[in-house]
Amino acid sequence: MDLVNLAITTNARGGPGIVLASVVFDAGIISSKFYTTLVVAATVTSQIAGAWLAFVLRKGWPLLMPIALSESAEASPDSPSLA
Repeated sequence: MDLVNLAITTNARGGPGIVLASVVFDAGIISSKFYTTLVVAATVTSQIAGAWLAFVLRKGWPLLMPIALSESAEASPDSPSLA
């Protein structure tokens, strides 16, 4: 579930996508139709990410699974020591 949450939220384009679209549109690199497509994609992906995280929290699911303290505290005999 951690990977799904991270994948959905990192896919959001948001503000940087709109800024980049504005810069390349002002430079004349893209058309107004493509600019609109990029802005809509940035807005929709951000809305989906927010809706997904709200859904996960309403279900009571953790956003990220905590690492078990017993696993992190135990050092395997093959692991190098920092001392």
